[in-house]
Amino acid sequence: MEQKPPVQIQLTADEALVLFEWLSKRDDDDALDPLIEHWSEQLVLWTITAQLEKTLVEPFDPNYLDLLRSARERLVAHIAPEDRKRVK
Repeated sequence: MEQKPPVQIQLTADEALVLFEWLSKRDDDDALDPLIEHWSEQLVLWTITAQLEKTLVEPFDPNYLDLLRSARERLVAHIAPEDRKRVK
């Protein structure tokens, strides 16, 4: 089978950090298991997580949680607080 050229997705540094944290948590607690319909979907999620892990330096920073909190806040800064739905 012929290999198609890779697809590139651009994320801001904040988006990449928040996505990495979310994917890592979901993998750790198996929360996505009920949503995975085919093994290919799991492999794609693992690939994305691994690529983010290779790219990001923040997860190894002692102030990681502060960096993550700041990234999250910057991403939603344009959304009025009353419009933000409460998430766990």
